[in-house]
Amino acid sequence: MSNTTDPQSVTGNPQGVPGVERTLLGVARGGLKVVTGNFGDHGLILKLLDSARGGDNSEDFASRLDRPGYDACDRLLLMHDQRPVGHVHLVNQTLWFQGVRVPIVALRDVAVLPEYRGGPGEQELFNQAEACAVQEGAVLAIACTDSHRVLADRQWLPWRSQGFSRADTRALLAHLDAPPPKQSLLQHDKMQKLEVRTWRHVELDALRNVYDRVAPAHWGCEYRCEQHWQWLVGRKAIDHILVAVDPGSRETPATPSDDPDSGVPRGDVVGYAAIRDWRIVEMHTLPEYPNAAKALMIRAGRDAIDRNHHFLSLHTPASDPLHQVMVVTAGGEWVSPRAPQDRRWLYRMLSPERWVERLYPVLQERTRAADIPRPVSLNLQRGSAQSTVVVTRRSSRLEHTASNGAPPPNDAALYDLLTGNTRGPQNAELLPDEATQTLAGVLFPPTVFWQSPLELLRL
Repeated sequence: MSNTTDPQSVTGNPQGVPGVERTLLGVARGGLKVVTGNFGDHGLILKLLDSARGGDNSEDFASRLDRPGYDACDRLLLMHDQRPVGHVHLVNQTLWFQGVRVPIVALRDVAVLPEYRGGPGEQELFNQAEACAVQEGAVLAIACTDSHRVLADRQWLPWRSQGFSRADTRALLAHLDAPPPKQSLLQHDKMQKLEVRTWRHVELDALRNVYDRVAPAHWGCEYRCEQHWQWLVGRKAIDHILVAVDPGSRETPATPSDDPDSGVPRGDVVGYAAIRDWRIVEMHTLPEYPNAAKALMIRAGRDAIDRNHHFLSLHTPASDPLHQVMVVTAGGEWVSPRAPQDRRWLYRMLSPERWVERLYPVLQERTRAADIPRPVSLNLQRGSAQSTVVVTRRSSRLEHTASNGAPPPNDAALYDLLTGNTRGPQNAELLPDEATQTLAGVLFPPTVFWQSPLELLRL
């Protein structure tokens, strides 16, 4: 297989930045080496991406160099005779998991030339990517890639319920824009008071405020600082953004760029929808405005019809009730990755112990809601080994025991349970009795992982 060596400098980098040397991370059979990239490698990486993906990726690649926190050494290269034949970009992220922030590493721009796929070089590239993620202190590693078969062999697990809904625009509007029944007139009037329009750049803080209020409650949303928002909008990967405004709320202060005669309504932004090619790639609304999402979709559908687009798709979490409207009510379809070349979301648990420690506020709230006194222990049987989740009044932890003294196995069922990546019924071997299954359902209920496709959009 491969032989990983201590990191050391690789001399002879004629195409890199003068005076900047790559760092050797590992070697594999056939003269293949895994090294860190530098700024002088950008041209070589772009050629590799063009060859692996096809087409011109220069504009998309250039935009990602401006991502906050970008460092060229976070790109790992699989080299053969001073030529990159494989590449992966490690992106440090902080994700929200129901109010808890967890550090993770995302694998982006995974590309390996066809003649090197499935070989020892590709395996070594992923070996070093996972090792670097651990060194960065990541609890999870995630990836959205078409290399899912290789990652699955490396014990990466697929996130469940990944996909989007799509419906005929006219059929969708026929249901969304229909007159409400009499008992819903009051709720309908509240929706009608919302103004939906195209956003203005001076409202970036308003978008950010909506996101910051809603995103922490999700399972996998990325934490975004102000610089990240500026970069996302500056990439111009989306066609336009619609905002839902409550004109009855307090007035927003005027800005020098405002036109007093424009007739643009003023008020608080209570929701927004980012649209690309008539795909709603991200939509967030404040919980006290339950009809804001419906209002945004109606406006998006009308705009699509005006431009002769016959279908509208929704890329929100699978738990969003609007998907049922799209699929069941409007006669649309749920689209999930099925073909081998489709990109899929996968994850690798790097530190289950730290994961359980981080989730203490979530576990505390779940036990409190179920009126379960603490401390409480959840015993998970794994063959000859046993793992125990202990939740006390001050902390949570994951302990392992094995009758034969061996370390516990890398158990996919355990990791899916801990991350809520289950469909039910629970694994009978992991949870052997009804009491254990009930407690597991309280501590780790099925929860849909979701990350916005906004950052993944290619220019």
